[in-house]
Order: sequence, then C-alpha cells, then structure tokens
Amino acid sequence: MTCSAYITPLIAGALLSTSVLIGQEISAHDWEVTDKAGQVVLQVESGSDAEVVSEFERRLQQYDSVRRRLDARLPIAAVSNNATTIRNVVSAHNRALRSERYEARQGDLFFRDVADIFRRLIRQSLHGVSAREFLATITEEDALPMDRPAINASYPDGGTLTTMPPDLLQLFPALPAGLEYRFMDRDLILWDPHANLIVDYIPDALVPSNES
Repeated sequence: MTCSAYITPLIAGALLSTSVLIGQEISAHDWEVTDKAGQVVLQVESGSDAEVVSEFERRLQQYDSVRRRLDARLPIAAVSNNATTIRNVVSAHNRALRSERYEARQGDLFFRDVADIFRRLIRQSLHGVSAREFLATITEEDALPMDRPAINASYPDGGTLTTMPPDLLQLFPALPAGLEYRFMDRDLILWDPHANLIVDYIPDALVPSNES
C-alpha cells in the first residue's frame, strides 16, 4: 500500500492525535436534531430502528475487538514527522486486518436494514438539496475522481477526504474511537484510518428522492 502526499497527513493526524476523532464520536442516541431555536427539525423513527442500530453497533464492536487484538502485537504509532515511518505503521496494520478479514463482504457491517436507515437519514438531512450540490460542499474543488470503494481496499492514493457535516454525524450511530464515516462520491464508507482500510460501505447512500 502506498500513501500519497495528499492522504499521508490525514492518516498521520488520525494516528498521532485524538482530536481527529472528536467529530466522529458524537452520540446519536437522542435521535433528533434541533435548529437554533431549539425546535426539532429531524427525528429518527424508533422501535424496530433501535433494534437494527443495536445490531449494527454489535457488529462495530466485533470489528473493534479484532482490531484491538491485532494492535497488541503490531507497531504502534510514534510521534514522528517522517512520512516513511507513518506509512510503515499504517501498512503493518493494513496487512494484518486484510489477512484477518479475508472473507469480509460488503454488507457485513452495513447490512441491508441499517443501510436503509442511513440512506433515509441522509435523504432527510438534505432538506431538498441535490446530491450534486451536497457533494460540492463537502469535497475540495480540485479533488480527483475516485473509483468506487471496495472491501479491504485502501482509501485511494491521491484522494482528498470529504468533510462530514456535524449535523449529519449527530444522526449517525457513534463509532468506536478510530473509525470514521466518509463519503466517496455517493457511497458512504466506514474507514479505519490507522490502517487506511475501507471496512464496509453503503452503495449509493446519497440518492435523494428528487434524483435518479
């Protein structure tokens, strides 16, 4: 695995600073978002949704347990400005997780029912904004086109990470420390930056009802 000049600083930040994780660990268990006046503007359906989200969280913890077990015998991130040192650490974790998850398939974590919830939350949060407009706001202007995500693949060399709107993260289930939600075009990925590994993804997560 190689790390381009674009993505290496982002991975380095994830390895060397806990601050990168703050935005990804917002609790989603209140299941509502309010505007500045304190009025509820979006509320997630309950009941069966809660059971689905609970199963998703159980699968997240399973992955996190595997990662922590492997971490115990792998090189740890050291404070370093050396890009080669960072790449070597990331590569070691990437290889170990790929080997451990050789049978992983799309949908292992983002199974159908929870993927439907994510798509609904994303669609509702746009409030009529088109997918194209939304992507333009979270993607750098000079970002290069990327292939579709794949299980156990690395985030593409030369790719720039999309920003995740805090109001959208507030709707999503909280992640174990070190995991992140990101968009790759219209697909939502679950990304493990300390190994530069795409753990799972939801195809066409960003498909508003007013677009094909």
